[in-house]
Amino acid sequence: METLQQMPVETPCALYGPPSGDDLRDEDAERMIRSVLKGVTVAPMSTRNCMLNPRQLNHQWTLNGTTGLPDIKGLSQEHLQIGFRLFFVNRHDEALHFFEMFENVPLMAMGKAAIMFVWSTMTLDDDDLKNTVAYIKEVEVVVDALVKSTAPSGGGWLGVFAKTPVPTATHLHYRIMSAECTLLISVMQLLRESLMEKVKGALNIRNAWHKYKAIKEQKELLEGDGGALDIETVGAMHFGIGAFNLVSSLLPPKVLALISFLGFPCDRQLGLEELETAFNKGGVRSPIASLALLTHHVFLQASFCHNDLVYADAAERVIRRSLEMCANGGLFLLFNARQLRLAKDIDGAIEHFKLAARVQHKWIPLVHYCSYELAYTHLYRFEYLQSAAHWNKLLVENEWSKAYYAYAKGVVLLCGKKPAEARAAFDLIPALLSKSKKINGRPLPVDRFVKRKYVNYIEETGEQSLKRKGARASVATRLPLAGIEMIYVWNGFPQMPRPLLNKCLDEVKAWRATDFGSSSADAQVGKSESPTQGTTRWRCDGHRHSRFVLYLAVDALCEMLCLCSVLQSVCSVWVGCVQQAMCAPGGRTKSWLQPFLQSDCSCAHS
Repeated sequence: METLQQMPVETPCALYGPPSGDDLRDEDAERMIRSVLKGVTVAPMSTRNCMLNPRQLNHQWTLNGTTGLPDIKGLSQEHLQIGFRLFFVNRHDEALHFFEMFENVPLMAMGKAAIMFVWSTMTLDDDDLKNTVAYIKEVEVVVDALVKSTAPSGGGWLGVFAKTPVPTATHLHYRIMSAECTLLISVMQLLRESLMEKVKGALNIRNAWHKYKAIKEQKELLEGDGGALDIETVGAMHFGIGAFNLVSSLLPPKVLALISFLGFPCDRQLGLEELETAFNKGGVRSPIASLALLTHHVFLQASFCHNDLVYADAAERVIRRSLEMCANGGLFLLFNARQLRLAKDIDGAIEHFKLAARVQHKWIPLVHYCSYELAYTHLYRFEYLQSAAHWNKLLVENEWSKAYYAYAKGVVLLCGKKPAEARAAFDLIPALLSKSKKINGRPLPVDRFVKRKYVNYIEETGEQSLKRKGARASVATRLPLAGIEMIYVWNGFPQMPRPLLNKCLDEVKAWRATDFGSSSADAQVGKSESPTQGTTRWRCDGHRHSRFVLYLAVDALCEMLCLCSVLQSVCSVWVGCVQQAMCAPGGRTKSWLQPFLQSDCSCAHS
């Protein structure tokens, strides 16, 4: 059997297309790199050995009271602003090296921490998360020392009866940086695998909010005394308050009620307005605010299952302005591709995903994410072999869920009439499942999904293998409509134009008309033998609102008819044939599927 190391991977040119005139670099960034970095060889990005060494540097600097940026000897304000933009114009390694050159300046150390934060959230590697937390804690110690040194004098011997001292703008500048450090640490800890780290993360979120709340009160004192904050500190306040409100408003209702009782902010509209303000301020945090807005407007929209994209105009406005500020920025091209797919422009989405992968080819986690999206987008267009090439790249190079990548590769090869290659991909699954990642001791939901599919439909030994007329059925027979099933479970129907939906519907009807489809229907109504002994049933209590987890609850023998019924109904809904959806043979469908069918009906015609 071919090992992962022996598998050939398509070249970047074959997967994403050859470089073109659209892939031009940012000229200002190129000029700044030549004048400041001066041809220094830059090591590839990694969180390893990223420790704070400010004592090894001796750059003289002061804080500019108007802009909030440091005035560093030998570095112009223009070069400084371009340096903060390097990361967003696909010069990730150079951006990291630029911040390391001036690491004794707190804001530059924060810039390096932000890059490590984004890298760690993309890889989700526990070592990366651990190293990032360790680095940000070191930065926090330095910033807290500056907070203490710039604090206003106390109230003297009168104590509580003395007038509250008015803080300086410099003091609030460093306090907001301390709050940002605490916030980043809390997010990193919540992403760690250890339960204890998650508890620490929850406590740090509480600490961060108390810091922001105190800063807001001190800002009012400063303004009441005739003082004013610099541009960067104002933008940072808007960003922090907006992020808290937005993230907390997206939590489950029971958790939302609890944190509201504890005094946490939960106003989504206020959060979006504050982030919009931070974005429009135009400081160094403006691109980060745009990423937060686009995550809500674009990524979360895909799970709302709407035909009416409420935030489409806002998303396009943010994307357009972001690309004006950061020409050909890979992150913003990625969001643009997602937005195009939500608008059912599949061709445009594929073009922009490929462009995003080309312009940021050194940022491997983002290249892998582009491949992940391209694999699904090609599947939506029934381009099975192109989809298989991207699943193969992820299977060889990415560590998230190799078992799922092998399953997805096998499914699209099966749909592409390559049964031998599909069988080879499926044969990798048992070994990959044994090495799969675990969160709090439990396998990933996608790995549970793959395990069940393999045991009940792919494995050729044991009583759980489906048989037809006493003979062993082929894998293609035992995995009917698997490609369309992947589209449905990952909410692809709302993102597909009508001609492609019609093709889905035709394939479902064609399988239903086959002999095996009729045999499955007989099994469902009890005319054939009872379900195979040993068929696995998955309990899903506590996950009632998760279509993906509930999907694991169907018994093996009858699942194909249930799947066919719901796919036919949902395809009919999104094509616009509501009456046909209601009259489709879904009455024999499992009762747990009915709420999802009703949800799709209401979303498609809301």
